[in-house]
Amino acid sequence: MADQKKIGNTVGEVYQTALSVMYENTKNTKDYDQYLFGVLNLLLAENFELNNINREAYGKQPLEEIPYVNEKTDVIPYESVFYRRILPLGLAANFFVDDSMSKHADFYVQYSNARVDAERAVITSYYVGEDEE
Repeated sequence: MADQKKIGNTVGEVYQTALSVMYENTKNTKDYDQYLFGVLNLLLAENFELNNINREAYGKQPLEEIPYVNEKTDVIPYESVFYRRILPLGLAANFFVDDSMSKHADFYVQYSNARVDAERAVITSYYVGEDEE
């Protein structure tokens, strides 16, 4: 099954969202460009199991392997909560590690909370499914 392009699910779009929430100039990204693929591939690995649990909870097939990206046009085959919220916040948190530990901490909390929300949505979907039986 080919990964389909959706609004917001390319590497470049996730990157632009991260820069926007950081209030960074999205035209001058040289400070972060060199770290984009390394950090994003780490986040994809970190969120692989949670994404698959999310997919299965909503009746979709799990992904077989962790995606690896190396172009800004690459499609991220994760669920929308990941490419619209979790991954951009994770990027922002990691980009601030060297610049500002207080901003890093703020974004890391937002990233962690987004992951918890994704877990909560899965738990809720299981309970809703029980009522329908």
